[in-house]
Amino acid sequence: MKKNLLAWILVRLGLAEKLDGFPARLRAQKAVYLLQALGFPTRYDFNMYIRGPYSPGLADDYMALAREGLVEEHARYADVDEGRWGPIVDLLAGEDVLVLEAAATLHMFLAAGWPIEEAVDRIVELKPYMSRRLVEAGLTLLGRLGLS
Repeated sequence: MKKNLLAWILVRLGLAEKLDGFPARLRAQKAVYLLQALGFPTRYDFNMYIRGPYSPGLADDYMALAREGLVEEHARYADVDEGRWGPIVDLLAGEDVLVLEAAATLHMFLAAGWPIEEAVDRIVELKPYMSRRLVEAGLTLLGRLGLS
């Protein structure tokens, strides 16, 4: 079940107790997007939005889990290869949320066929709060994940 997989990700990201607040929701959206790009089977549909890839279905499931207060319980029923996915989620958990946003946005542009330099320039232009250094850190993260 998709909700169980999401709960597992939230627990692994350290968000199970912090589901309220924009930074946690942003981290969840970007982490799930990047995990799916690597083949994680949550199967949410993402579209480009103000802060990069966004899934309304993921937001709905996230909020349902927050309302239920049973994130840890759902996570126990997730059928996940911990050896494969755990280290990747741990890597994402250790990254600044803006680096995750940059990486996810870059990946979406690159997947659409944009050249890297144009994608970087466009993100810096569209997101005045994001420096070129942050976008380049996002590109480095994509490389570490094997997504660039």
